[in-house]
Amino acid sequence: MGLEYGIKVAPSTKIPEVIERLSSVITMPAIYRMERTPEGFAVVQDHAAWPEVIQVSIERATGLEELEDGAPYIYCLFHIGGELASTWLRQMQTETERIDELSEWFEF
Repeated sequence: MGLEYGIKVAPSTKIPEVIERLSSVITMPAIYRMERTPEGFAVVQDHAAWPEVIQVSIERATGLEELEDGAPYIYCLFHIGGELASTWLRQMQTETERIDELSEWFEF
């Protein structure tokens, strides 16, 4: 599938704000564009066999060690790897470190 991460945010009511901030820090080459949804965003590439390169959305925990079942969290799925994915991940992690509320990344 790809690289999968979760972000636990406290209080969980701040999740939409955190997603907005994450979307604002990603720097994209011209071949990519961002599509926003009510539950998050995706970075996509036109004319590609697999157009979605990153998916960030609000999900509910099921069977996760880090969260109680039903708790909301931010799900981040990177369909690509390499330097670009590493850069985007660092940009997003740096932004969550700037947020006053508690944000904790975990890997699947």
